[in-house]
Amino acid sequence: MTSLNLKSFNTLSVEAVADQVEIVASEDDIIKLAQDHGSTRLLVLGEGSNVVLAPVVDRVVCLMRSRGIAVDEIGSRIKVTVSAGENWHQLVMWTLERGYYGLENLALIPGSAGAAPVQNIGAYGVELADVLSHVDVVDLERGGRETFTNAQCGFGYRDSLFKRTPGRYAITQLTLDLSKEPGVVAAYPDLQEEFEREGVIAPTPEQVAAAVTRVRQAKLPDPTLTPNAGSFFKNPVVTAHQAARLQQSFAQLKVYPTEAGVKLSAAQLIDWAGWKERNSHGVRVWPRQPLVLVNELGSSGADIVQFAAAIQSDIADRYGVRLEIEPDVIGFS
Repeated sequence: MTSLNLKSFNTLSVEAVADQVEIVASEDDIIKLAQDHGSTRLLVLGEGSNVVLAPVVDRVVCLMRSRGIAVDEIGSRIKVTVSAGENWHQLVMWTLERGYYGLENLALIPGSAGAAPVQNIGAYGVELADVLSHVDVVDLERGGRETFTNAQCGFGYRDSLFKRTPGRYAITQLTLDLSKEPGVVAAYPDLQEEFEREGVIAPTPEQVAAAVTRVRQAKLPDPTLTPNAGSFFKNPVVTAHQAARLQQSFAQLKVYPTEAGVKLSAAQLIDWAGWKERNSHGVRVWPRQPLVLVNELGSSGADIVQFAAAIQSDIADRYGVRLEIEPDVIGFS
């Protein structure tokens, strides 16, 4: 396929022209492309839900469109192997319909299955790392197949080996370790509020997925109506000393102790800094969830990156906290 405008292939709906676009329907397709072009020339793109593209993408864009789901039942455990091109939310619903549990908290997360390990997607108390068995990839530098166990993926908060080595691996399929025995993670405050409102005392996995869907729909813009890339910033993790010092100045600061340090609410900091009221070239913060940047007027990727940089600079100046951009920023020098 020759050059193509990628506007309809990224959920921020930015204009981005690629000099060559190829459809990837199988592992063999990506191996051949790696052999023909080399890893530095390839960009693997799923549904484009977590990227910011420059106006010109001087790489061979590989649209991952592989399909297929296989199931292996071992007692009460279920191994579900899914091709990278499958839609993530549809996969979650597919598993629930069959009584395979473990993905319900990850409902309505946009994107393809193959993109899920890159960010170690997570929501409402569950991360992909909690349910992933292993990932099959093509090493684009060598052109060969490899399998990474959960431990080898190097998962962290919105992080993985694949995110830390961009362009090195193309994920072709992942295998999830699910269960036929319902067990729910439902302590997240937003979910508890939903269950109280509905009068649900002991939620089922299906009810958890429904509650997650309602919460996300209430807070987050639909990318088909309001272009966005989901959460644009990670919640920063600081030392306990830094968190305590910030709380001395900002008594209402939300803090969440973790093994890695104290997690702060990036949304709270962005809100406090007044970014809900600002707009630049049609890029603005979503008022119901300040972590999300929306592109309302067909702004360019450069406009979005510039707006995000201004937020980062302001938060650093006000609070001494660095916000890290979550989506992959592609094609910018």
